[in-house]
Amino acid sequence: MHIVSILPLLVLILVVVGLRARRTMTSQPVRPTMLIVRIVILTLLGILLLFGLVPQISLLVGLGIGLAAGLALGFYSLKHTQFDNTGGEVRYKANPYLGGLVVLLLVLRMAVDFSSIDSILQTEAPAVHHALQWQQGPLSLALYFLFLTYWVFYYIGVLKKARALPKIPPAVS
Repeated sequence: MHIVSILPLLVLILVVVGLRARRTMTSQPVRPTMLIVRIVILTLLGILLLFGLVPQISLLVGLGIGLAAGLALGFYSLKHTQFDNTGGEVRYKANPYLGGLVVLLLVLRMAVDFSSIDSILQTEAPAVHHALQWQQGPLSLALYFLFLTYWVFYYIGVLKKARALPKIPPAVS
């Protein structure tokens, strides 16, 4: 497997990270439909990851650590999210450091996982099985679920806080 064969995946990851970075750095309007769609997609990804697991204590520990860390970071980030309700539109500005850190951890882990699979796929078949088990190790699982839990919890919190804000009518000119 050469770099050319995984180039589309790398481009997709860079585009997603770029869009995530833009959303994290700027003030965004609260769009309940889009936030709910993101919550559903991320939850489905988490469920798909769970279906692929072979039950092992170390993997369950990694999953638990990822869930706990994602909830803790999501709660902390939500406390530092700024909401603005002027002009009839509710907007929020996320904490750019925490969101960026969560995305960076995921991207770095995915890069390590892909590079290890690339090097092991060039060897004999028994090593492939070992590589796939290693990729699904507790650290990878913890970071994947940290990402998923963080954003699901964060988006749910944004929806709740936005609904709790008093409605201010748009200014009439």
